[in-house]
Amino acid sequence: MPKKNNAVSEQILIVPAEHLIAVIDPKKYRSFVDENWDLKILKTHFLDQINSCSMVAWGTGASANWRILLEVNSPDKKLPNYFRDFTAFIKITGRSLMLTSYDELSMAAQSRKSKFPLDESRLEFGIEPGDYRCEVLQFFDPEEAESEMVFSQETPHFAVRLRNADQPNCKMENIPWFEV
Repeated sequence: MPKKNNAVSEQILIVPAEHLIAVIDPKKYRSFVDENWDLKILKTHFLDQINSCSMVAWGTGASANWRILLEVNSPDKKLPNYFRDFTAFIKITGRSLMLTSYDELSMAAQSRKSKFPLDESRLEFGIEPGDYRCEVLQFFDPEEAESEMVFSQETPHFAVRLRNADQPNCKMENIPWFEV
């Protein structure tokens, strides 16, 4: 798996995730929730972090090793047809961003000592501080999320396109596609 990379413009990554993937600012993201959190409390926490511009998160529909096409300020190019998309914003305060999963986020939510990246994360990347527009595209039919066809897909399941943004609007009312 890749280590920190200061020249990210476009990469395909494998993210093992159960039902949710997130892009976070590891410096700003507040991980601790409660030692005895429940799903309702955790969802509220995620939404608070989204609305504070430290996280962009979405549901995957199943557990898998998801292929993510990550683009950071790369030239626009034609992507394959997609089934759905959404746009959100994130503010990078340090010099990195991180792709993470429900598994890591929920484990970190239980401990006051947890800070990202956990255990020298394989999915942390160098990026210039600033405000970014984050477009997430899904390239498979959500009704087929648990199918063998999607599981064995060799092309990206999702694209995450980060572009510099002016005046980000981080307010969201729910976590896109997260239905657990």
